Amino acid sequence: LGHFFYRFLCGESGADVYDRVSLFLDSLFREMDNGHHDSTKNILIVSHELFIRLFLMRYFRWTVDQLNSLKVLDNCEICELIKKDGVYTLNEDKRLLTQSL
Repeated sequence: LGHFFYRFLCGESGADVYDRVSLFLDSLFREMDNGHHDSTKNILIVSHELFIRLFLMRYFRWTVDQLNSLKVLDNCEICELIKKDGVYTLNEDKRLLTQSL
């Protein structure tokens, strides 16, 4: 199955967390679309490493292989999305083990 789909005993698989990320993003986009967020303001998301990596996977529509090429984030590491010309990109120094994305 691969480690993305492996569910730990009494825990979640990466696929389970991906589903939670999707629900979170749907809620976030809904709040933004309803005018409950000033588009000139930043949004801070604080979470654990797997959630952040899967957030990036979901947001950028990466494959599992692309997710696996992302470097593992350190504890308390900041992962910044930069908006330029209306498009968000991942801060270059946080990129990947390979530059395939």
